[in-house]
Amino acid sequence: MTKAVRWDTTPISVTRCFSRGWLIRSLALMGLGTSLLVGTVAAQETTLQTDLSPIQVTAGKQAQSITEANAAVSAVDADAWDMERPAVLPELLENLPGVFVQQTTPGQGVAIVRGLKGSEVLHLVDGMRLNFGFFRNAPNQYLALVDPNALSRVEVVRGPSSSLYGSDAMGGVINMISVQPQVADGDHTGAHAAIGGQTASADDSISAHGRVGYRGTRFAATLGAGWRDHDDRTNGDGDTLPFTGYESESADAALLFQPHPSQQWRLSLQHLRQPSTPRHDQMVAGFGQSEPDRSEFYFEPSQRDFAHVSAGFDDLISSADRIDLHLAWQQIIDDTRRRSFGSSNRDFEENRSNLLGFTLDAQDALTDTQSVQYGLESYYDRINSEKYRVNLDDGSVSPRESRFPDDSTMRTLAAYVQHQADWDTQHWQLGLRVTNVRIDLAADGSRPAARLEFEDVSGNLGGRFDLGSGYSLHTNLGRGFRTPNIFDLGAIGPRPSNRFNAANPDLGPEVVYSADLGVKWSHAQSRGEFFLWWSEYRDKIVSVFTGEQTDAGEDIVRSENVGRVSLRGAESQWVWFFARSWNLDLVANTTWGAEKIDGRYEPADRIPPATASVALEHRTSAGHRFRLRVASAGAQTRLSQRDQTDSRINPEGTAGWATVGVSALFHLPAQLDLTLAVENALGTSYRKHASGVDAPGLDARAGFRWRFGAAD
Repeated sequence: MTKAVRWDTTPISVTRCFSRGWLIRSLALMGLGTSLLVGTVAAQETTLQTDLSPIQVTAGKQAQSITEANAAVSAVDADAWDMERPAVLPELLENLPGVFVQQTTPGQGVAIVRGLKGSEVLHLVDGMRLNFGFFRNAPNQYLALVDPNALSRVEVVRGPSSSLYGSDAMGGVINMISVQPQVADGDHTGAHAAIGGQTASADDSISAHGRVGYRGTRFAATLGAGWRDHDDRTNGDGDTLPFTGYESESADAALLFQPHPSQQWRLSLQHLRQPSTPRHDQMVAGFGQSEPDRSEFYFEPSQRDFAHVSAGFDDLISSADRIDLHLAWQQIIDDTRRRSFGSSNRDFEENRSNLLGFTLDAQDALTDTQSVQYGLESYYDRINSEKYRVNLDDGSVSPRESRFPDDSTMRTLAAYVQHQADWDTQHWQLGLRVTNVRIDLAADGSRPAARLEFEDVSGNLGGRFDLGSGYSLHTNLGRGFRTPNIFDLGAIGPRPSNRFNAANPDLGPEVVYSADLGVKWSHAQSRGEFFLWWSEYRDKIVSVFTGEQTDAGEDIVRSENVGRVSLRGAESQWVWFFARSWNLDLVANTTWGAEKIDGRYEPADRIPPATASVALEHRTSAGHRFRLRVASAGAQTRLSQRDQTDSRINPEGTAGWATVGVSALFHLPAQLDLTLAVENALGTSYRKHASGVDAPGLDARAGFRWRFGAAD
């Protein structure tokens, strides 16, 4: 198994970092701009052009500044991740208030928002659901199936948003906003393109991406593609971690037709495929194990395809100032190849989700101080699942009981309304939603057919009070819910930590009651927020041991609505523009959780430790940027009974850690950008809490982007 984490600032061998051709590729990339770099770095300083209160659209389904939004919301855009190109999308969310990123294996990752994860957090792409019928309420790979290069922005709303977004929006909402073409004003029409690439030492990786587009006065289009290849990861001790390499390929396209300023028609397409991604923690002995769970465990493949058509109209009808219509289709392919340790039986799974969604959103200003938003939505998901076994000794093939009931469906209908009232220094929002969910579990194997129907009325109340001098007080009360999905109700098969899941079609919805109180501010030289929050999670679906075992010695578990969890926390961010071209960004979070078991409270599962990050950034008049970031996490020794038996978690607790990273982005002549970075510069050996793999050691990166024609 990999070594236990610890505080360690001993640098690893530089020679090991530059293995297998990384140095050659890096020098080639850096040499591309060396002659252009001379004379451009020492540029005159100027005022840092940064929006003190960025605009977001997720918190209220309309454009509004982060400071003005009642809810706790944060955002990160492409400008912020230009210097630190992420391998997978969850890495974009690190160092945000209220968010902790867990990684079971490279190529994957999950965002834990206010202590909740998986299907307890609603994931959206351009406002359409990524969550689907077998989306797990546990760490999973699905967020990593959205390509960061296809996005312009990611927004995170912390806290229940069920009135606007419905089921699953319990811990919060993560909305991934795609790169969208924009029509020209008549002076900047024409084609544009960009190509780029990056290489990194910790996993000897190389990636490439490109984008072409056209901008006209009524029509605009963009087309992007990417590819990346990661070798096995090297940790802070200089050890190469087996079964950590993976590849991915991606493509995206978007079209915009704007026949009139009051009408917009859009088409978006996205594709991402990881052909064969190993699950490191299952094939390497973990904490408390003398041998691994599996000889083989590969996602073959993990894939997401997405098509989205939308239309927006201003003043189309008298009862709405704005109407937006969305129709989207998403297919998730979640196939696996597994073989238990020492077994001669290889199991193959083929799982598919085909999700079709339609939403209608309308906005209307009733008076100067009153406005309303209302809408309808409908989603229909069909699940297909097969499993078969190949005996490696004799080559025989036999069908097995599928993980999910094949040909099961999940249908959701909902209507919502949210009223906004603004009076001088007070701003109130009241929202309500009615949701109906019907699930048809098909008869399959040992599982009989079943129809389940759930109805829920949820809501939230939020207020903002302007205190003067750029300060405002924010408070939010909400009731979130999550209906059980097909994974909860019908999943059969292996789970981590030597468990085997048995189906239970008799489950009810989960409910969370939440409140927060915070202060936001926006001044000429700073902006920030500080929130205290509380959540009470009722009827949580948890795995309960039945006391039985499979023939292979796995403990049989069954999902039940028996969990009750209390969560508390504080989150803060302060961005200070303290000089003409310097800014400081400080983020700190802490989360506490307890679960009621047998009448008493014990530590809750996978609660993140306290975290903090500090980033110092400098920009020059030529646009060059330099950043120093220190990120840290405290120790987490409050472990649940489940945590203590999870092979990914040290039963004595996860040690604290701190890392230092430096990066630079140079804007060179001929529209060439050069990026140089060193992450974990001190070679610290550590593992993030509840992750299944050690973090990378010293990681030197080099990248470039070359643009042609009009800017994107």
